[in-house]
Amino acid sequence: LAMAFNYIYQYEASDALGFECPMTGSDHDPSLGQMQVDVSYEITHQSNAFLSISITKVVQIGESVSGIVKAHTFSLAGENAGTITSLPYLLGLMDADETDEWYIERQTAKADACARDMVWALIEKARQNPEHQIYDDLTFEEFEWGFYPEEDFFLNRNGDFVFFVQEGVIAPPILGPFFFTISMYDLLDEI
Repeated sequence: LAMAFNYIYQYEASDALGFECPMTGSDHDPSLGQMQVDVSYEITHQSNAFLSISITKVVQIGESVSGIVKAHTFSLAGENAGTITSLPYLLGLMDADETDEWYIERQTAKADACARDMVWALIEKARQNPEHQIYDDLTFEEFEWGFYPEEDFFLNRNGDFVFFVQEGVIAPPILGPFFFTISMYDLLDEI
């Protein structure tokens, strides 16, 4: 399994060095200050069934700092051991060997809609706090545009889902990304 994980991250590193960094560097205006990119990771969950890794990339240009979060959850058992697993598979809505495209799209849409609605409910609840910093005029459509539940999650130590919304989507970018924890039980109960 380690070889499968290494292959994925070696590809990501070579893509960053061979494509992303040169493209970003050639577009960079030196008058804005030096550009620095830091990438860090954290193993957020490890069990006999899954390994979940959260990756944070922070870009600093002069005094300006921005970041992006991504995550991968790998299956550690069964026929898909060593591969990245998406939300509908983790929820058991599809078998690992499913090939029917219509069914895959349907189950993915079902999982996405459920997670999106549950995270939106948490955002609405947070907005009830007078000190919240979420955009007052944020609409569900704007939130939906910037949140991809099928990929924007990792598992925490307890095996609960932690969905993340990138910085600037629901609140000023200075506040960074937002994280919303939903238990596997609650998500399955809603589906």
